[in-house]
Amino acid sequence: MGETQEKKVSLVQTILFTICSVLVLDSLAGAPAFAGVRSITMWLIFAVIFFIPYGLLNAELGSTYPDAGGITSWCTRAFGEHVGVQVGWFYWINVAFWMPAVFLTFAYWLSF
Repeated sequence: MGETQEKKVSLVQTILFTICSVLVLDSLAGAPAFAGVRSITMWLIFAVIFFIPYGLLNAELGSTYPDAGGITSWCTRAFGEHVGVQVGWFYWINVAFWMPAVFLTFAYWLSF
């Protein structure tokens, strides 16, 4: 009962989490409607250029600095306390606007 388990996030989990964060329903509906079949190529290029490097970056930082705090902790270590606090605030401001936007979007889509 007193044992602690080490939390680990794998590269695959990080890449899938990033895809779920960036790939939302409006981008799935909007890009194919506008670009057609070419949108598949766009998403493959986007995966190579963004998702895989982003996953590698987060996996490396997460395994090198396993303490709690994520991006805020990493920025504090790299750039100091002031930048770490700013990143923390920007992250929460982003979440504060993003979550209601997602809820409103889903409410709108589900109303049809």
